[in-house]
Amino acid sequence: MEMAPLIATPVGVALRYEKTGQLTKESDVHSFGIVLLELISRRQAKMEDRRKILDWFHPVFERAKIEDIVDPKLEGVFNTHSAWKAVDTARSCIPSSSAEKETMSYIVSE
Repeated sequence: MEMAPLIATPVGVALRYEKTGQLTKESDVHSFGIVLLELISRRQAKMEDRRKILDWFHPVFERAKIEDIVDPKLEGVFNTHSAWKAVDTARSCIPSSSAEKETMSYIVSE
């Protein structure tokens, strides 16, 4: 079977793919998390100041202020519980250690 070329934002693919050129279940989960963060925050995977979305996300997440994570164009008009659920879903796709990685089946079931 012939594969189409991978089209993704520079940060939207897992590091393992960048190193090996092989897509895996783990790289799919990682990419899903990055895309979900892009949708939630309205930020690109590689931001204008050359930071990656994860460099921005982790410190903001630690402050635990959902208003700082969600797209500012929503002007605070969103369901906080739903926003946290979406952020938690994205975060479980992009854990800080490989031991914490979840499968897509687990992510979807949550």
